[in-house]
Amino acid sequence: MANVMNPDEVLRRARDLQESRLAMIDDLVRTNVELADARERVAAAESDYSRSYAAAVSAGWTSGELSKIGFAEAAKTPRPRRQSRRQSTTSEESTTE
Repeated sequence: MANVMNPDEVLRRARDLQESRLAMIDDLVRTNVELADARERVAAAESDYSRSYAAAVSAGWTSGELSKIGFAEAAKTPRPRRQSRRQSTTSEESTTE
């Protein structure tokens, strides 16, 4: 005789499995938000440090002097890259005879 499953029991088991998996997603969402917030705070602090460092240099301090007293040179923000043009070839140019 075939094993007859109780539909209510099957649904309960499936819900139990999903519940434990959803709890992990809840934790993942929370930590993802915390990580994004921390990255924003770090970016803001780096920007503030760069401005303060530039102000110190403008006031007459040299990078060497600042380094000697314990300040790392401010990270330079990368310049946006110019997009290079792609040379397109027509199908006639790319075929060989």
